[in-house]
Amino acid sequence: MTKARCHILEKEQFFAFKKQSSAALFIDGNYMLSLSRLLNIKLDMEKLFDHLTINYFRFRTYWYSALESSLDRNNNAYRFLDRLRYIPRTRVYVGRMTKRSQGHYESALRTDAGVSLALSMVDVAKTGKVDYIFMIAGDPEYVPAVRAAQREGVLIRLLFPEGLDDRNLEVHPDLLKAVDERVGLKKSTLEEFEYISEYQEYEDDYEEVDYDEFEDDFDDEDLEIIDEE
Repeated sequence: MTKARCHILEKEQFFAFKKQSSAALFIDGNYMLSLSRLLNIKLDMEKLFDHLTINYFRFRTYWYSALESSLDRNNNAYRFLDRLRYIPRTRVYVGRMTKRSQGHYESALRTDAGVSLALSMVDVAKTGKVDYIFMIAGDPEYVPAVRAAQREGVLIRLLFPEGLDDRNLEVHPDLLKAVDERVGLKKSTLEEFEYISEYQEYEDDYEEVDYDEFEDDFDDEDLEIIDEE
């Protein structure tokens, strides 16, 4: 093969790579874990992230969780979130849920973590590095961020579970209307990504975390993040 032909092939490969659309994946962690609990399985998050963005270059996954108390490095929730950080191109943020006047915790990310997710969506859209933002979420509070990202030329695809009868996983109509694309995730598809590990002693169940054991004081550093940009 001549050098000229090699040069042409290299250019073709370069432009083929450039043509591949890129996507950032934004996840409401509390929503995602509610889904996992309803399915009664632990999900292999790394394989699931790759599947959800198949045929795209996954620029980065942003996982936002809100917890009912500060993080203890020895508890199950911290270990789960810490493991997520080792998935390539994944950022994990955690904030604290606030109490309503009745003393009940908010059921979704209507906290600093939710605000941070929305702001980060807009920031990523403004970089010009992604063509798509994929979302797993259900709350209408994200609608302003969706619209702001769309004004930057980014398409928003909402990923949501199909055929599951659970009010906690219902997507608000305002969010459904705001996004550009809607892709349903079937239960059978999600079950293909059940996490199986030979090290079961390390696989603690997030659902079993007892938050009452924590002190009331909350450290602002915990509020910020497990992994900073």
